[in-house]
Amino acid sequence: MHAEHSDYNFCIHLLLQIKSIIKNQPHLFDDEIDSSEWDFVVKFWGVVTERLFHGTDLRLKWDDTHLTVHDTVSDLLLKVDLRILHDRVRQRYNIETDVGVFEAAEEEPVNAKYVGDRCKVMIESKAVIDRFVLDGCLIDSVDPLQVCGLEIHFGNTTLAEPGLYVGTQFYTATIDKSLSNMYKYLDLASHLLCFRDQCVAISNQYEDHLISTRSKKISTKRNIYDLPKDDIIMKQNSIRGSWNPPRTSKTPPPSKNLFGNDS
Repeated sequence: MHAEHSDYNFCIHLLLQIKSIIKNQPHLFDDEIDSSEWDFVVKFWGVVTERLFHGTDLRLKWDDTHLTVHDTVSDLLLKVDLRILHDRVRQRYNIETDVGVFEAAEEEPVNAKYVGDRCKVMIESKAVIDRFVLDGCLIDSVDPLQVCGLEIHFGNTTLAEPGLYVGTQFYTATIDKSLSNMYKYLDLASHLLCFRDQCVAISNQYEDHLISTRSKKISTKRNIYDLPKDDIIMKQNSIRGSWNPPRTSKTPPPSKNLFGNDS
């Protein structure tokens, strides 16, 4: 199917899925009903996200699983709700490489939970960046998704300077119990498609890197073009370790201005 037609079909699918939960899952909009984070994932976001990546070579892996991180960050104990994966077979074993992450929470989580998940997706994105850079692939920017009930937040984490990872939130949308604001949902569909395209672009760049690396190993001759480039060496030297402070019942609420918002 032509890519443009596929994008149109996704926009229609998103609108139909919103209409479906309005009609068949009205409790998702009722604040008095205690819906879990997986109610929203299974009944809405999971269906939408699976359809979003239909026809790509990327695989979605749901449930709490660990990132495939580089040895330097192997002590990262965070589990991810959804990992968007590039797969490759090496010596008959499948090798998973993360190209994007997704975290979910119940509707209107408390401040500590929301900001804790915000820190979590940024640290997870940092680990994804570190994995690529340490493998010699110049990918220094990753977009994570964070969902709270029927609200979705689009963010970005970038290795900007030595030891400086910059996290921003650039778009937020909420699914309402109405289809009256069609432009809002089409705008959301556009952002979701851009998120998918970025994940595909990262996967393709990494695949090209793997092919180039294999071809250099096969060749018996080495030349100046085989040497590591200055930009990748600089990025490798820019990487720093990760630390995620534990959150407990005694953890004080974070500052409201802890994170910048470009929106």
